[in-house]
Amino acid sequence: MPIRIRSTIGCSAPRTGIRRSIPEPDRLDITRANIRPLSFGGGIHFCLGAQLARIEAEIVIATLLRRLPNLALDDPEHPDWRQTFVLRGLMELPASW
Repeated sequence: MPIRIRSTIGCSAPRTGIRRSIPEPDRLDITRANIRPLSFGGGIHFCLGAQLARIEAEIVIATLLRRLPNLALDDPEHPDWRQTFVLRGLMELPASW
């Protein structure tokens, strides 16, 4: 099927399989164990920087928690998700310390 110039193209991955494999998939839980995130792709499309990103995230989160030991999310049960199907992410994540 030909695609016209300046056409908008959208795609989305079904979340059905994710919903079956992860308990409470819409709840933010950074301590969740034994998950297989889709954030870095898979197979031949796996992100070359994935391991570096994981190491950086681990360092940032550990440093943040060490420097702000009383850090807590203001409303952990209701994060403000960005309303898009292209790239899931948070609009904001209010916290106090």
